[in-house]
Amino acid sequence: MALVKLCRENQVSEGSGQLFEAGGKQLAVFKAQGKLYCTDAICTHSGGPLQDGSVEDTCVTCPWHGAQFDIKTGKVISPPATEGIKTYEVKIENGIVMVDL
Repeated sequence: MALVKLCRENQVSEGSGQLFEAGGKQLAVFKAQGKLYCTDAICTHSGGPLQDGSVEDTCVTCPWHGAQFDIKTGKVISPPATEGIKTYEVKIENGIVMVDL
């Protein structure tokens, strides 16, 4: 595992997500309750773009079919998804968002 630079901390607004690519993966970075979280960007149900989903508390809703995931744990909150998403540890160093891939 290695820390990889993704973005600046101020590039992600509260209650939203942004798409980034690192290590050959598409990653979504979300800001919820003042904290940053990173997950795989692709919904496990049908491949929807999670970074475009709505974020409430620590739950992201896929814009395609409404599957919901906890962005802290990756666990499914609501179907139609049955498989969780991968989450990545986020570290912030001098305003730079780093994830452990």
